[in-house]
Amino acid sequence: MASSDSYTQLQASVLLVSTGRVAAEDTRPHQYAWVVGPGGGSYQAHDPGNIILFIPAAVVAVLAGGDDAFRDVPLAARVAAALTYALVGAACVAALYRALAIVLSERAALAAAALAACATPLWVYTRSTLDVLPAALGTALTMWAVLAHAAGRVTAVRAAALAALAAALAGWFRVSVLPFVAAPAAVTLITHARGARLRAAAVFASVLAACMAPVLAYNYVRTGNPFVLATMLPQYAHQNGFAGEFATGLYGLFVSPNRGLFVFAPWLALALVPFGLRRLPARLRFAAVAFLFGAAAYALVIAGLRQWTKPEWGPRYLVPVIPVFALHAAVAAVWLWRTRRRPAVVAPAVLSLAFTLPAGVVNYSYVVTSFPGAHAPLAGSPRQIIGSYDALWRGLTGREPLGPAEVREDPERAPGLRFPDLWLARLYERGGIFRAAALILTLTLLTGLVWGVRRLALRTPASHGEAVL
Repeated sequence: MASSDSYTQLQASVLLVSTGRVAAEDTRPHQYAWVVGPGGGSYQAHDPGNIILFIPAAVVAVLAGGDDAFRDVPLAARVAAALTYALVGAACVAALYRALAIVLSERAALAAAALAACATPLWVYTRSTLDVLPAALGTALTMWAVLAHAAGRVTAVRAAALAALAAALAGWFRVSVLPFVAAPAAVTLITHARGARLRAAAVFASVLAACMAPVLAYNYVRTGNPFVLATMLPQYAHQNGFAGEFATGLYGLFVSPNRGLFVFAPWLALALVPFGLRRLPARLRFAAVAFLFGAAAYALVIAGLRQWTKPEWGPRYLVPVIPVFALHAAVAAVWLWRTRRRPAVVAPAVLSLAFTLPAGVVNYSYVVTSFPGAHAPLAGSPRQIIGSYDALWRGLTGREPLGPAEVREDPERAPGLRFPDLWLARLYERGGIFRAAALILTLTLLTGLVWGVRRLALRTPASHGEAVL
């Protein structure tokens, strides 16, 4: 599952399914991920989105593990949680494509969404169960609703309801990103809602408040204050407290060799090229710029934290706003392509693919924790990217994979070290009917991918008037 935090969130979901409550009595050996509420009982420290998302996996856990499911979550349930995140990743790319298709031609939107899927950290985080990915889905859906209204396809009131729901989705998983997604959405909708500003504002505020009320109640139970997150309690001050070293944080988040977003996905740096925005209709340009300001403000806040990064692939905390940078990078890429500056598009796209794809077929978690220097956020060289190629070479040549000895000796976790690190590969290795199932599933997925891409690429582009760049 790539994270003990995610594992404890799955435990909380198992507890909810099996007992109807989320307060645990004995959380050893993962007590660091739980907080004791004012009324007693231990609660998982993170935002509650994963607890709800993992309910289907928790049902599997209860059926397979019985009374011991909370203490030792069965492997089948962990697999179910991981596959749930694969669906979330697919939904995120689909939502981003829908947003891009409002601004760009369908073919350009398809190309940009494919790059976002395979040439940004979204590719890697689809293979984990970290809550930044559903937050990115919420961001993409919020952008889609707002852009649809800006293009005249959705009424202001309907767009306000959809945008509020989507922003709340992001907030359920990463409440820290909520203000920086909701504020641009609200400002854009209210600005453009001619004759319906009060109704749009009221609908947006009401839906957002109703959707976030359970999160506030959950915070109150855990901390005694609905507006204080459990992760901001004193026991986490060494991680989530403010250090105020914004310059260091921004350098680390965007351009440092071992964590920077524009290093791991160079094509996203095209978001800094503003010239393509001039060709957008004024309402779409306003919406796009509003979301970019929101993403920049969010990055500034994250940069000020004592721990602006975690030992994960690239800038984990920027994943929720990758859809925003992808939108702006795509607009710039189309402008560069049409003005015969195509190498400026092709080069960063190829580099992004080269830096990202290996981490999609090896166990990137053990690259981050086991390859020398990969865990250091301010390392002077891209140790994580180098480590992913080292792991790829080990897999191709049959050498011992990266990973601690206790994992290699654990019969449940050791298969996760093998190459390629894909569920279908593990299914294939079991032989017999499982091998046949793996082959059938692989063929089905590849056929569906080719059919879908061909259908979109060859379809006569729809005309949306001035809304298409």
